[in-house]
Amino acid sequence: MPALFMTGEKEPNSTGDMSREMARLAPQGEVQILAGAAHMMPMTHAGEVNGILAQFFRRCAA
Repeated sequence: MPALFMTGEKEPNSTGDMSREMARLAPQGEVQILAGAAHMMPMTHAGEVNGILAQFFRRCAA
């Protein structure tokens, strides 16, 4: 099962290192770290988040 781990580079709790490690451990893991984003990235970076999710879903459906 594909898995996407996404976080903001400025997120103090769910760090980029944590996301990278989870993606490494998942057989089909991917990671996306959003530059300049933090905890509220779905709201503050909605266009980027939605674009990444849409691309991920398209790859999963192919």
